Amino acid sequence: MQSLRSHAIPLVLALAGLSACVTAGNFRERNRERLDHLRVGMTRAQVLDLFGTGTVRVPEDETAQSVRFAEDTLGVTRVELPVGGGRRTLTNPHRSQTWLTESGEWEVLYYYTRLLEDDGRVGDEELTPVVLRDGTVVGWGWSFWTDEIRRHDLPAPLPERDGEPEAFPSPVIPPRESPRSRP
Repeated sequence: MQSLRSHAIPLVLALAGLSACVTAGNFRERNRERLDHLRVGMTRAQVLDLFGTGTVRVPEDETAQSVRFAEDTLGVTRVELPVGGGRRTLTNPHRSQTWLTESGEWEVLYYYTRLLEDDGRVGDEELTPVVLRDGTVVGWGWSFWTDEIRRHDLPAPLPERDGEPEAFPSPVIPPRESPRSRP
């Protein structure tokens, strides 16, 4: 009985370690699935709780081939550089930005939700912005965020688009709430 107990504990710990292994693919998928649970009116704390926070290291074998190219200023020499020394980390949120304006405090939390090019870096077009005003969610997705920048004349830079709007796909665009009339 003693030998069974001594082998069972390491086996359970090993299985738990395997299930905790996170790849960039399942990290993105998990963030996409969490978008389905996002609601207008959620607080910042609820969003962070929903998506989780912190840093996840992507296994070496997934990023071993990730490289980027660098050229000198004259474009004569091209060098292949490994990204992160073959290692990469992902964070939730991937990045955030905040603006204080007359219309309120705006914060955008950007979550990694799609892979468009396996180049070892996460570009804006691979992120989904979650937009908060005064600490609550007002919407998400690139179309929504771009509309808000224009509508409220926010000091945020407009996303650069390559060609058609589909270059920045939005997985979810929440419906606009109609103003309520007061009796």
